[in-house]
Amino acid sequence: MTKPAARPDQFDIGAVLQAPLADPEWLTKCLVMGLLSFVPFVGMLNLTGWGKTITQRRLAGDTRLPAATLNYIGTGWRAFVSFLPLVALVSLVTGGGGAVVGGAIGAGSGEANGAAAGFFIGGLMGLYLGILSVAMLSSIIKPAIDFLHVVDGERFAGIAFRRQFEVMRDGGMHYFLLVISVLLAGMIAQLGIFALLIGVVVTMPFAQAMTGAAIAEFERVLRPKTASFEIEGSLGASSGSPFRVSV
Repeated sequence: MTKPAARPDQFDIGAVLQAPLADPEWLTKCLVMGLLSFVPFVGMLNLTGWGKTITQRRLAGDTRLPAATLNYIGTGWRAFVSFLPLVALVSLVTGGGGAVVGGAIGAGSGEANGAAAGFFIGGLMGLYLGILSVAMLSSIIKPAIDFLHVVDGERFAGIAFRRQFEVMRDGGMHYFLLVISVLLAGMIAQLGIFALLIGVVVTMPFAQAMTGAAIAEFERVLRPKTASFEIEGSLGASSGSPFRVSV
């Protein structure tokens, strides 16, 4: 098992950028995972679960990338579900508010069926606004949600608002650097577009590996203590023993 060298207690963006390269087989694994991501319905879930497993491996002291398989679908599904309640809550509030406002305006117009039309149009506009709001906020709060879900096992981390705030507050500058790292990973994921879209097959998994390493790096500087973590696999079922590691 390859273990990362000891580093000062500060968030190391350079280590995050280089994290996928620590595995000599990084290119092959990223290429295979990129190709698997195009499997209908489950490909992106599998890639997300692969990224979560990278975090767990690094927390266990192993810098190698996980094997490139379809064994991470369940893990990815749980990561998706952890964020889904936030999307649903914001969409419900904005969509419902838009429908009420639109209905009131339509009713006041004096037109036949104005209230129904306003309710429908207002609801759609509110729903769109809600989804757009979540997309804009995700760059700031998504790292905290991922941290709570992957590291602390928070099942519905998306609506654990108090704990999200605590992670961001306690992390301080370290959390800011985590957000920057995730944004850089997103930029790298898009670089493949300039290679006639073919490069995305490699850059998307590379970015997932970076994000997984960034979450582990944040845990290292936020909580320098001994903890145990369990690596998941086999369509989400636990496979493997807990690892003990000082972070």
